[in-house]
Amino acid sequence: MLQLLLRLRSVCSSLQEYSSHDNSSHRKEFSYHEKISKALSAHVYFAHPYSSWERGLYENTNGLFGQYFPKSTAFKKAEQAEVSRELKRLNSRPRKDLNFKTSAQLMGEHWASLAA
Repeated sequence: MLQLLLRLRSVCSSLQEYSSHDNSSHRKEFSYHEKISKALSAHVYFAHPYSSWERGLYENTNGLFGQYFPKSTAFKKAEQAEVSRELKRLNSRPRKDLNFKTSAQLMGEHWASLAA
């Protein structure tokens, strides 16, 4: 996984030098945050418990995701094609904080600028 992140270093560094996460010291997915932070030259911030205002993008994305999948969704049983379709729809939504561009548009522009 670290090799994949290293390939995306230019994307990460051009977007932001910080990453924020839930207070997840007990969860496996962030157990390598120090290695990832060092490899990407990025700071990692862990939000305080019950402080949703510290996780604005995360909370907003979860709300949007909830429009496509109710809380009771069992993702282990979900079809990959369905999840991929809804993720594509989510990434194709214009966002105010992106000057009403989509994240897919911005990523395409970024990759095009790297290829030029």
